[in-house]
Amino acid sequence: MYEKEYRKLVLDEFEKKLVMGTLPPELIAPTRSSLRDHCINACKERYQKKDEPLLKSFYGERENPAAYLIAVQNCDAEAFRTLNNFLNYRSKGTSFKNISMLAWMIDFEPRPFREDLKIPVQPDAEIPSPLTETGSSEPTSESPVQETTSDPEGPPPAPEGDNAKSGDEQPGREISTEPSSHGKKIWPWLAALLLIIAVTYYFTAYNRLPIIEGCMVWTGEQYQPVPCAYKPADHMIPVIALDTIVLRHFKKIMKDDTLTANSIGKVWCVKVNGRYEYYTDSAAHPLYPEKPLRRLTPYIMNNNP
Repeated sequence: MYEKEYRKLVLDEFEKKLVMGTLPPELIAPTRSSLRDHCINACKERYQKKDEPLLKSFYGERENPAAYLIAVQNCDAEAFRTLNNFLNYRSKGTSFKNISMLAWMIDFEPRPFREDLKIPVQPDAEIPSPLTETGSSEPTSESPVQETTSDPEGPPPAPEGDNAKSGDEQPGREISTEPSSHGKKIWPWLAALLLIIAVTYYFTAYNRLPIIEGCMVWTGEQYQPVPCAYKPADHMIPVIALDTIVLRHFKKIMKDDTLTANSIGKVWCVKVNGRYEYYTDSAAHPLYPEKPLRRLTPYIMNNNP
C-alpha cells in the first residue's frame, strides 16, 4: 500500500464517522486544545505498544506509557495548529505525519502504516461480482447449463434432430441467454451504490452534514456539542439545538490584529458594548441573537482598531 492510498482510507473513515455522529466530541469541531485533550484521553484509555513510534515522532522517546502520558499532557496545543487547520478548512494538504496522528485519534485500523499493508476489502465491492460470470474473458470450469440443471450428477440430455450440437457448442448457446438475467439482478445494486456515492460526495465536498441529534453550547470562542440536559455554569449561556454547519465553521476571532485586507467581505462582525466582535461565519450571535452579524467592510476595519 502506498502512502497516498493510506491517506485516503484514513480521511474517508474520518468523514464517515463525522457524518454518522460517532466521532468523539473533541473531533467534531476541533480546536488545537481539543485535539490535545483527545490525545490525552486516547493515551489514557487505549495505549498500545504499536503506537509508540508515532508518539515518539511527536513527543520524543519515553521509557514507558506513563511517561508518554505526561509528555502528551505537557505538550503545547500550538503543536496541533497544522492538523487543526487541515481538519477545519481542508484548504491545504497536511503532512503524512499528521495523517498518521489522525489515524491514531480516530482509532483507525490497520495502523501504523506499513508498505506491506493490504487495502481492506469492503463488502460492497462484492456486489458487481455477477459481471465476471458473463463479461469476464477468463475460462470457467463449469458451464451455465450445469449450474442450472436439477441433476448435478449427469449431463443434460442431448438435443435431437437439427438442434443437435456438439458438447462444446451447447454452452455457447446457453451463455447467450444469461446476460439479460444477470443484468436485471445487478442494475438495481449498481444504481443504489451510485446513489450512495453521490450523496456521500455531496455531504463531504460541500460540508453539508446532516443534523446530528443533540445540543450545543457556546464556550466563548466556539460551540461545543453537549447533551441537551447539560446545564452551563453561567445561566446566561443558552443550550441550543445542534447545528453541525455552525458547530464546525462559526468561531470567534480572538485576535483582532490577525485581520487583513483579505478579511474584508469574508469575516463577519457585530458591535457589542461599544466594541466590534469578529467571527469566521454568519450565524445568530451566541449571546445576543437579536444583534445581526454583517460582513466586514473597509470602513469598519479602518475605523475600529
